[in-house]
Amino acid sequence: MEVGEESVAQTFTISNEGPGILEVEAPVLDNEVDFLLDYDAEDFPADLEDDDVVEFHVTFTPQDEGELTGTVSIDYGDAERGSFIVELEGEGIVRPAGSTCGNPYVITELP
Repeated sequence: MEVGEESVAQTFTISNEGPGILEVEAPVLDNEVDFLLDYDAEDFPADLEDDDVVEFHVTFTPQDEGELTGTVSIDYGDAERGSFIVELEGEGIVRPAGSTCGNPYVITELP
C-alpha cells in the first residue's frame, strides 16, 4: 500500500459458538500510526450468548516505507482465558520518482 493511502477495511467477527455467555472487552490496537481500528462503542463490552456476534474493522494506513506490524488485543473479561491477539502486517511503499503505476516495477539494469 502506498504511504499515505488507506486500504479497504478488513472486518473481524467475534462469535460465541458454545453454550454459556462469552464476555468480550473492546479491542485494543497497539499501532495507531499505521492502522486504524473502528468499532461501535455501544457493542463493547459485550456479553455474547450462543450464536451472538460483534465486529470490528481494521484499515491499513502506512505512514512509513517497509514492513509494518501491529496487534489487536481482545480481552475476554476472565483472567483464565487471557487475551486473543490478532497480528497485523502490511507493507508501505513509496513509488519511484516519475512513476505513474500503482505497482512499481523497478528497473535496475538496462540491456
